[in-house]
This record gives sequence, structure tokens and C-alpha cells, in this order.
Amino acid sequence: MIPVSTEPALPFPHDRVLYERISRLIATAVIQMQQTAPEYLQAKFRAVDLAEKQGRLVAKLTGLLSPHTDFESLKRLLEGALQQLLIPQFFETVIYQNLLRQIDALMAAPGGRTAAFPQPDFALQTPRAERGDAIAVLLLDAENITLPEPAESWIAERCQYQIQTKIAFGNWRKLGNQDQNLHQRGYQMIHVPQGKNGADLKMTALGASMLVLDPKVKEVIVCSSDQDLNHLRQMLAAQGLKVYQVRRQNNTLTLVNGNPHAPQVFSLTPPIEAPSLSVGLQFLRAHLANSPEFSSPFNQLGCAFYQHFKVSLRQFISHHGYTQTPKAFLESQPDFVLLASEADRSLCIPLKAQLVAAQPQATPSKEAKDFTPRTLEIVSRGILKRLIQEQSTDKIRLEVIAVQFQKQHGQSIKSILKQHQLATSLPKFFQSLKGITVEQDGKYWLVSLQ
Repeated sequence: MIPVSTEPALPFPHDRVLYERISRLIATAVIQMQQTAPEYLQAKFRAVDLAEKQGRLVAKLTGLLSPHTDFESLKRLLEGALQQLLIPQFFETVIYQNLLRQIDALMAAPGGRTAAFPQPDFALQTPRAERGDAIAVLLLDAENITLPEPAESWIAERCQYQIQTKIAFGNWRKLGNQDQNLHQRGYQMIHVPQGKNGADLKMTALGASMLVLDPKVKEVIVCSSDQDLNHLRQMLAAQGLKVYQVRRQNNTLTLVNGNPHAPQVFSLTPPIEAPSLSVGLQFLRAHLANSPEFSSPFNQLGCAFYQHFKVSLRQFISHHGYTQTPKAFLESQPDFVLLASEADRSLCIPLKAQLVAAQPQATPSKEAKDFTPRTLEIVSRGILKRLIQEQSTDKIRLEVIAVQFQKQHGQSIKSILKQHQLATSLPKFFQSLKGITVEQDGKYWLVSLQ
């Protein structure tokens, strides 16, 4: 009695029709790949019109396969033949595994025949899912973009379907604890050895077989700023999928959902809680009013503002829609004066309620426009004495004296010095006055009476 084998029947060794079917299946897959994923072809074949040479390719493959009667030996020969056409990464893809399953099915068919010639799954003719089952897939190039959880939620809100599959690509040895964070957030982790474009090739290989992996996929989000992935996005779109790109520039993510004219932007910088314009300016006035000599170095003023509101002056100004620098903005406000000293620029505020009320309400006299060196000395000395009494200090900053002089007399000390060709600078002028001491304290000049 002849035992009946449970193994699939093998084709006859010389069934050339079957081998021609297998060869045509392989040739069709390679030609379709040249059209949709040419990066898998060896460089020298990418510009060759394989469709025009399909007949020759089928004949050559048929001649190679005919002597083999079992699947494993045919598979080894097939790999050797395809290695001449395709790069090694192709043999790691689902496309190749699916092609082998189709070849196996052809060989296992009764009599080695099939009623109709099958199309390779690379054509991605898998039936699409119904709307209720459709999902979105997120592909993250972790070496190119760090995607915090709030940004991921922001992306999910803008997709039509729920993100059910998240895959991250990267060399996890050099990305710190990103792998732990992403794993905890439900990402599938794919390690990419160190090297140029490793993540790109892995992402492209997966994208090429997206619908083979899961026919329910309707949308794919590609998170990478790398221009090398443009082809992946085009390939996904060619499969009928809606493709989103997420790219990063500085602290901003931009989402483009197939329409480059309608990007959506997400800031990776948390929104600031800045005070209102009036509250911020009132703080600056109060700070200067309580400062010695009613003035403060600009950097100290900025530090005080930040310590109080936890927001920098630049952020405060930008938050309220101004594009000026902090110095230019404050200089444009009526309560602030930006003074240029010999050593630095310091910010002073003429407090009308305190400073002006405390000084004599002098009106410019006829002498105001016609100072002599002697009257200039007398007036300057008088301002110094008054400020020492008002400030309860023995040293006054030179810039404050200059502000008071100009406020009282409508012209600057420097302009009078230039008119009479006296000292070339304020410090030298006050140093020339008897009974007055001038000393430099860091960036500032201090004036006192002897």
C-alpha cells in the first residue's frame, strides 16, 4: 500500500509553465518596486527601464528555476538572483516575505497550477477597511525629532482617525532614556545601527508594506524633518493613504497634512503667564522709585523683573505684540530715559511725583540759554548738593546730575561744555571743579563733595 504524504505536492521537475508563472510574479514585483520604491534597487538598475526588459527577465529567471523542485532550494536560488538586482535591506521587508508566501502557494497548488495568475502583494491591492475600523499610524524618527507627549496629543487631535500604532526608529544607545520614555507611551521600538540614513531606510521599508502589515491603516504621520523621507511620503500617498508630515524648526513643530499651504504650528515652549502691560510697567516704575538715585542698571532691572514675574523682559514685551528690543521698548515709554554714560548705558526714570516735586520749580531763565563756565559750575554744584540732601547719601551718580540739569535748564551739560570748548567729558569737567571728588565704581562715575 502506498503511503499518502501530508506534505504539499511538489511540481514536476520540468513543469516549465509553473516556473514561468513564478518568474513572471517575481519580475512584476521588481518592476512595480522600481516605480514606487526605487531605493531598494541596486543603483545601476534604477535608471534602467525594467518594464521594457520584462520578457528577457522572465526568460532568464525561468531558466534558473526550472531544475529545482522544492521550495527551500528555489528560495536560495531566488535570493541569489535578486541580490544582483536589489540591496540587502529588501530581504528584511514584509514585501519579500509575502512574495515568498505567494511562490510557496503556487508550488503547493494542485498539480502546480493556479486558475489565475496572482498579482504580487507589493501592488497593495488588499481590501481597504471600513471607516469604523480605520486607524492612523505614527512613524517617529527619534534621531531627528524629540516628540513630547503634549505634542503627540496635539497631532492626534488633528488626525481623522485614532492613532493606534506608534513606531519609533533610532539608535537607542546614543539617545539617552528616550527609549524608556517612548516605550512607556506605547511605542514599538525599532533599533537602527549607527550609520547614515539607517532610520530613513527602515522607515521606508516599513512604509512600503504598510497596508500588508495592517489593511485598516488610513492615515500615516511621518515625524521627521529629513528631506530623504520625501519619497516615503509620496509612496504612502500612492497607496491611497492620507499622509501627514511633522517637521521641527527650533522650538516649533509644523504639521502639514498634504496641503503645504495650510501648515499648523505647535510651540514646544510652554505658554508664558505674563503680567498685563500696565502691571508690568507699574512694577518697573515702582522698582526704580525705590532704587538709589531713582535709577538702575539695565541688567539689574531685568533680573528684578524676572524674579518677580518669572518672565523675562523680552518675553513680556513679545507677549504683548511688540517686536522691539527691551531697551528700545522702554525708551519709547514716556516714563523712562535711557542714558548713555561714559562706561555703559543705564536706565533711569524721572519720577514726576517724587523727583520733580522735591526739586525747586525753577523756570528756565534768560541765563539758561547763555551759560558761562562760572554759572555752569555754580548750577552743577547746586544740583549735587541738593541731590545729596534728598538722597541721604554722600555720593551721586554722574548720570543723575546730568538728567536733573537738563530737566531744569532745557539743555545738556555736554552741549555747554562743547560750546565753551571746556572739558571733553562729564567726568573731566567735574574733576576740574574745586571741592568735588569724582571716582569710578565699576562702570559708573560717582560724584561727592569734599
